Amino acid sequence: MPRRFWHQASTALCHQGRRVWLALLAAILVVAVAPTAKAAITIYTNESDFVSAIGLLPNFVNDFSNDVYYGWLVHSVKANSNGISYAIISSPPLYLYGFPGVFSTVDTNDQIVVDFTSGNVTGAGGYFYSADTNAVPTDGSVTITLSDGTSTNVPSAVGEVASFTGFLSDGPVMTSLSVSNSSGTGFPAMAHFYAVDGIPGLSLTVTSTNMLLLSWFCQPTGFVVQASSQPFGGGWTNLSLTPQLVETQFQTLIPLTGQAGFFRLKK
Repeated sequence: MPRRFWHQASTALCHQGRRVWLALLAAILVVAVAPTAKAAITIYTNESDFVSAIGLLPNFVNDFSNDVYYGWLVHSVKANSNGISYAIISSPPLYLYGFPGVFSTVDTNDQIVVDFTSGNVTGAGGYFYSADTNAVPTDGSVTITLSDGTSTNVPSAVGEVASFTGFLSDGPVMTSLSVSNSSGTGFPAMAHFYAVDGIPGLSLTVTSTNMLLLSWFCQPTGFVVQASSQPFGGGWTNLSLTPQLVETQFQTLIPLTGQAGFFRLKK
């Protein structure tokens, strides 16, 4: 289901020389793509390239430096920052182990699973590798799998730095990411984890000239503004608009009327 964000704006009408403000409900529905569409996933093997691709998108980088992450972790680890939240757990449960800055598992055959709970994650990345009992890279490999079935194999070796792997979707959200052992030796491990919010939020502002200012974050691109007269959607039509880029925001003006209007972004 797509995320819905409901926002109340106001419209001004002139009555007997005085301005009376009436409530104009404006619903904002942000949809990445049709729910049945499969995401196009770009895989990055270099952290700097991944960071460059993220650009100004809201993101949450977690180095797992809090001491509550250390030792045998019976419960899932929940993290929340910058509007992004997720929970990390092992599969089967109760086999996640925290080292300073690293999560690993107690058994070679266990998986590390990240469940994205904020419903807005379109990118994820980190250092994923096969670890020894001290969470140090060892000979082996791990497989990283996303909720849409995208997967990639990442090798590691004794004495080498763990490799970075990142994923960016063209719109549909990721609901989970898992790390599993694919070599039969070592333990799946992850460190320095990124989660990226790639769904722009649409905001409404009534201007002094009785226009409705629509604005949304400039990344990712490719979204169009649609309108409907129905509060719960239906009958959506594309608006013929030419948004202007103002710093990090796309902005466009539409005339205010006395009728309720509902708006959404769709890709």
